[in-house]
Amino acid sequence: MKICMLGDAQHVEEAKKIGLDYMDVEALKKLNTNKKLVKKLAKKYHSFLASESVIKQIPRLLGPGLNKAGKYHITVS
Repeated sequence: MKICMLGDAQHVEEAKKIGLDYMDVEALKKLNTNKKLVKKLAKKYHSFLASESVIKQIPRLLGPGLNKAGKYHITVS
């Protein structure tokens, strides 16, 4: 099962330490609600973990693509 961390600086550092794939806010901004890129991201991972501070920004940064793909977020505080 492939999991990706969508996190703030602290959670990105923790993801690096344990070898988990991650994306920070800057990487999410680069996707810029591009439907094809968001769909490709959704297909690449089974699930996403998100920092509490980042989870509120995800719909604005990525659009509804992850929810439409059935990828649910687990909040990490």
